[in-house]
This record gives sequence, structure tokens and C-alpha cells, in this order.
Amino acid sequence: MAIIGLIARVETSSRQQTVVSLNSIPGVSVFNVEGNDQVGMLIEAPNLDSAHDCLREQIEHVDGVMCVWPVYANIEDELEKDQRLTA
Repeated sequence: MAIIGLIARVETSSRQQTVVSLNSIPGVSVFNVEGNDQVGMLIEAPNLDSAHDCLREQIEHVDGVMCVWPVYANIEDELEKDQRLTA
């Protein structure tokens, strides 16, 4: 499983609707951060490729999202799985 932390800059005029839309994406959880023009998010996905697809194909296209920065990634179990397959 991949867990990715993100910060998104959002339009303040549509922040509430943007948060509702982001929360409706499967595997995405939204939380408040400092600043009315930003929200934090976690993506929980089966693997890093799926998390990347969620970011590029869904989150970035939500009305009110201006830009998104990944700030944290945990893919330890994927790395362990890869090591078992190559051992």
C-alpha cells in the first residue's frame, strides 16, 4: 500500500465545495492546514502507480484546485514486496 501526503492550493471562494469534491474521491482524505487557501490530503492506494494516477487524473482536475504538492510518501511495504520477489 502507498500512503501519500499532499498539500493543495485551492481557490478560497470555492473552498468548501472543493473539499467536498476531494473527499468524494475513493482513497482520499482531506484535512485542514494553516491558511484558508490550502488543504491537506492523504491518498491511500494499493501502490505508488495508483496513487500517482489518482493525483494526476482526479485530484488535479477538481474544480477549485489550483496546484498540488506531494510532501510525504510511505511505500515501505511495496519495497519489501519487491525485495522478496528479487531474492
